[in-house]
Amino acid sequence: MKISNSIELKTTSDYLLPVFYNSYDKVWIQSLLEVYKRNVGRSYQFNNLILSQKQFYGASYKKQKLMQSILDKQFFKSKKFKAIKPSQIRQFCFRESAKTKISLKTRKFAIERASKHFKIPKHAIEHFMYYDLKSARISIQPSEMDDIENLLLKANLLMVQALLLSSEKVNIFISESSRPIIRYAKWKGLICHLLQNKVNGITEIEISGPLSILQKTSIYGKELGGLVPYLAAMNEFSLSAWIQYGKQVKILKLSKADPIFPKQNLKPFDSKLEENFYKKFLKSTDDWDLKREPGPFQAGHSLVFPDFALTHRTNKNLVWYLEIVGFWTQQYLDEKLVKYKQANINNLILCLKESHKCEIRDLLEKAKVVRFKSSIQPNKILEIINV
Repeated sequence: MKISNSIELKTTSDYLLPVFYNSYDKVWIQSLLEVYKRNVGRSYQFNNLILSQKQFYGASYKKQKLMQSILDKQFFKSKKFKAIKPSQIRQFCFRESAKTKISLKTRKFAIERASKHFKIPKHAIEHFMYYDLKSARISIQPSEMDDIENLLLKANLLMVQALLLSSEKVNIFISESSRPIIRYAKWKGLICHLLQNKVNGITEIEISGPLSILQKTSIYGKELGGLVPYLAAMNEFSLSAWIQYGKQVKILKLSKADPIFPKQNLKPFDSKLEENFYKKFLKSTDDWDLKREPGPFQAGHSLVFPDFALTHRTNKNLVWYLEIVGFWTQQYLDEKLVKYKQANINNLILCLKESHKCEIRDLLEKAKVVRFKSSIQPNKILEIINV
């Protein structure tokens, strides 16, 4: 099922308005979920047959189909077989069956032979021999089951991401660090342009796919849709996406108020090194606050993002920026230093892993360098900033 065929929309002359799942949908979603729970241990084909015979009051066709696709992924998870593929088991059983006369015992004989050949129990042979075929896949109770609220939020997120498949560009206004957004965009090969930086505390970012300038394409639509979960951590944001809708281009607008963010386990830190330093530093002082990923700072045609900003709690004008470089080469370090020189950041502390014996180029005269072995000691940082 294509998700794009399961989106309920309202349109105006300029805008696309998704009809999001809401609290009124919870009753029929609960009834739908009960069908899946009752059919644990049954095949995908059987479950679909039961669903085709039921009607869920208040559920539109498109909304029900989209919710079923989410539950299918949770109850009928596909498995990857490293040593033995289900198709190999089937082929072996078919060959063994052909060696005997067809009777009621033929299937039993083939399974017994397969069990000895592959050295796995007979019940496992019967269970997995068709497991790569979705219709024959057996339902398994999910180890972590989403509640109804999270199910509808997941469906809303899928609706938005499906619409962004046809988007040409996305503009995002945020008042916090844009580093996660820009880092994701660069990772996915998207064009990221900082239109405004720190104007009334607001940063405007324009993101598009490289081919969107030349031709209509959805190649980068999936990557543009992947930006949305990264906005969940923002306190406030505004997103505008230009969507190809038939022969027209319409605008999709999103904000923090939209119900599109299911609960998820987001990693608050990029590494254990950063996390350990953050915890140790806050325990070591009552005079300084520590903020992750401040910035960005313009560095020529690029941007730099220090890992932390250290702000004095009584003197807010006293700020230090700290960059941690755990694994690096001379070329990587030189490029980073050039960017920081272009950014002209005052009060910069550069933490370098001392096992890498690279030279510190004379590019950052004002920067303080702290070398560390396996972890960064807060007292070394405090000695610098408390002067």
